[in-house]
Amino acid sequence: RSYPQRIAGRPLLVDYDPETKILRVVFDDAPGVTGATEIYLPVARRFPNHFDVWTTDPDGTWSTSWDADREILSYTADPARSHHEIVISPAP
Repeated sequence: RSYPQRIAGRPLLVDYDPETKILRVVFDDAPGVTGATEIYLPVARRFPNHFDVWTTDPDGTWSTSWDADREILSYTADPARSHHEIVISPAP
């Protein structure tokens, strides 16, 4: 199942729906916490057509990188915002 291995802040909600395969992660920034949020995504088993990422951070203020060997999505949030929501769903 998909889950965040590291959250760059204070987690508020982690919700994974096994039927829809949608993962929702909500967190606030926390003093002294830096780096990316790292999310495990078992692509071969759960996302055969890959995945889509939606976030409340404005376009152009966040980024992702994909490590296929580890099946880890790294999400770097908008540093100007203190509240973040990420939704990862199967690509159509």
